[in-house]
Amino acid sequence: MEDSTSSFIGEELRNYIKLKRKRRWVNRFVVLSSGMLYYFKTPASLKPRCVISLVGCQVNNLGVEKREYILDISKPNHYSIKLAFPSQSEYNLWFMRLSSFAEQYKEDPDHVPSSCLHQEERKKMNRENLQLIEQLPIGEIPNLTKQQIEEIVGKKYVLIRSEGSGTYSECAGNKAENRSIAKYGQIGFIAGALIVSLISHFALGNALTGLCFALIVAVYYPHMISSKSASAAQKIQFKTTILINSGAGETLTALHDSPCRSLWEPYLHDCTDGSRMTFTYEVNGIQATQEVTRQFVKDGNIFYVIEKADNTIKNIFKVESKSKYGKMMSFVSHFGYFEENNSIVGNPSLLACLKNYVESNTIYLSNQQVSNQTTDKVDSDSDEEEETKIDDGPGLAITQPIPDEKKEMILQLNNEAVKAMQEAEKLAADSEGWEEIKLKVNTVKGSRRKAAGGLYIVRGEGDINRSAIEVIEYIKDINRKAEYDDMFESGYVIEKLTDEMEIAYQKYKKTGPVSSRDLCLLQRRFDLEGGKIVAIAMSTTHPNCPETKFVRAHLYLGCFVLTPVSPTVTHMVYMINVDIKGSIPKFIINSVQSDQALVVEKIRKNLAA
Repeated sequence: MEDSTSSFIGEELRNYIKLKRKRRWVNRFVVLSSGMLYYFKTPASLKPRCVISLVGCQVNNLGVEKREYILDISKPNHYSIKLAFPSQSEYNLWFMRLSSFAEQYKEDPDHVPSSCLHQEERKKMNRENLQLIEQLPIGEIPNLTKQQIEEIVGKKYVLIRSEGSGTYSECAGNKAENRSIAKYGQIGFIAGALIVSLISHFALGNALTGLCFALIVAVYYPHMISSKSASAAQKIQFKTTILINSGAGETLTALHDSPCRSLWEPYLHDCTDGSRMTFTYEVNGIQATQEVTRQFVKDGNIFYVIEKADNTIKNIFKVESKSKYGKMMSFVSHFGYFEENNSIVGNPSLLACLKNYVESNTIYLSNQQVSNQTTDKVDSDSDEEEETKIDDGPGLAITQPIPDEKKEMILQLNNEAVKAMQEAEKLAADSEGWEEIKLKVNTVKGSRRKAAGGLYIVRGEGDINRSAIEVIEYIKDINRKAEYDDMFESGYVIEKLTDEMEIAYQKYKKTGPVSSRDLCLLQRRFDLEGGKIVAIAMSTTHPNCPETKFVRAHLYLGCFVLTPVSPTVTHMVYMINVDIKGSIPKFIINSVQSDQALVVEKIRKNLAA
């Protein structure tokens, strides 16, 4: 199984971090990569809430506040974001990396006279667009590709209609060819029928004239109809143009971001990532697929995105930078083939949909656009609901008297566990966005789904012939974990916080070139209505978690969702979203993902023995 190329490249940092939004602190899953700061609502999110370029930013140490280490990322007159870290080691790592990016992408310090401010602002926006473009795999245009483009782009197109900032034109040659086929086909049929009828009239007499004419119609009419149908079904080459109120860097990034393409291309149900993609279209409940190779090239200051199917050009997107009223814009042309009622063969509406997506979406904002909208506006819709609240949560039993400080810590951890449980239930019930993982067994279904920062959530599900209580008692026995997880080596409970919640340490085996990993985990069990049980695990910190020489992985979510089907049958959904850290070969990651999906099958077999 091929692995999709991540949109996030280079050395990355990613973790849950507290951000200061307005006057509140909220938790966000933050990814730092290639001079860009992405933040998501949760690690399972498909789209970031905001993306900020670090061009020209400043990183400042704000000291320690309530045992948290604070830093500020700001750009004068643009934005200011404060981050809080629970440990000095994590703070130092992020501060060092952020400072390095800020230094790498700093702006020119030259003073600009007030009369040149407008020009300087345009230069800033241009630099930010160039920074986005630099992250894309764009090469110089080869001569052969250039000839193919010139042949398609250089044809004569006839304007059909104009709507707002967009136009639609059809190739003049295609239209003339269609008219001639229909016109001369009909004339030839009529002339031929008359000639044969006259010959029949003089040679055979009136009685057989009608019969001969009927035979002519029977033989030639279906052929004429099929010719007309072929003409009607012929692919019409078209050209559409539109002006997008975003820079070329943002437009090209949207074109490059395959996982988001189904959000703006009509009828596109799903799309794999990378230079070779599989488009899955769905129209009126009918699905069709097409494999497409993609190439990003440039010719001077003009960029082309070329998509080929079966080595034939399917789409060409031509992107040029424009500046109007001091704003960076993109002039985009789309060349393709259109066939009515066939979503695979072209779609003249693509540019209008792309324009709406880029202009209304916050994913590819440049610093200038962030300053216009403000980061508060981008993300203010959920500030209220994500204000940190501490409560007992469902089913939490603190039976022994404990100091107030420790009780607050337990309640805080429980609050995080409750959010993870709710996320687990939502993911278990959600059928959208998952792609199948092919397993060697048919008793368990395996799938995976892209998540924040280029990671994956892996899911396995199936029925187990045991009650939910029996299944959870088996799972919580750490001494039996190696029976269903081949990578598990050892583990133990560090501290039992309540009857339902504990801190645990786990170590995982070396696999091929991948060294051993370990985890410090918060584990929590939830007994819900109807006998349903949800067990979650997630990375945490604890003073008694041992510092080892092993690479410490980060588990964003590991969970078992157990739903009773009958008193003796339980439907299990197992999911895991983990960053094993380090540069790991893709074939090993794929193998690990398949093994994780098989956890359900191994538990099923062990309990059946």
